[in-house]
Amino acid sequence: MTQVLSKKQKCVQVRSGLEIWIDKEKAEKFQDLLKNITQHKYVKLEGDTFNTADIVGIFEPDHIERRDKIKRGDWQCEFGHWHIRGQQCGHGMLPR
Repeated sequence: MTQVLSKKQKCVQVRSGLEIWIDKEKAEKFQDLLKNITQHKYVKLEGDTFNTADIVGIFEPDHIERRDKIKRGDWQCEFGHWHIRGQQCGHGMLPR
């Protein structure tokens, strides 16, 4: 079995819902570029060109994962565990 190391990534999300996953280092450089612009302009990222006005945000993977779980109907109990839609939570029950 071969183990492959992958680089950490971030998600650039645009208004249309498109998600562009890029290496974390590249995303942080892109964030710096966005912070320093004074007006909207077209930028090229991973072969795509789009207007900076259409960028919703640059997000960590766990935020995207949480959003996707909520969209599916999953929910998080008060103990921090995720449950699928309709599943009862038993984490507050004491062992007998």
